[in-house]
Amino acid sequence: MDTAAIDTWGRIEFGRLPGRRFDETSVTDNLLFTLQNQVPGLLTYQSNQVQERDSGADWEWWIGDDQAGWICLRIQAKRVYEDNT
Repeated sequence: MDTAAIDTWGRIEFGRLPGRRFDETSVTDNLLFTLQNQVPGLLTYQSNQVQERDSGADWEWWIGDDQAGWICLRIQAKRVYEDNT
């Protein structure tokens, strides 16, 4: 995950250059793709625009198992701008 984070920050910096773009949707797509490929057995579900509007989540992480139970984390992606807003 550290490598994915470092790569993402590099892409965000690249996206700040004139004529370039790497927005929230790109970040989410890229990170979910990377995690899906690097974590064996990980299942991901990414919300579509209608689902995101209803739940507020770009994606959900379900952590646990059938015996211990499950917890759902709803994740909303936000972009950090150069002025830290």
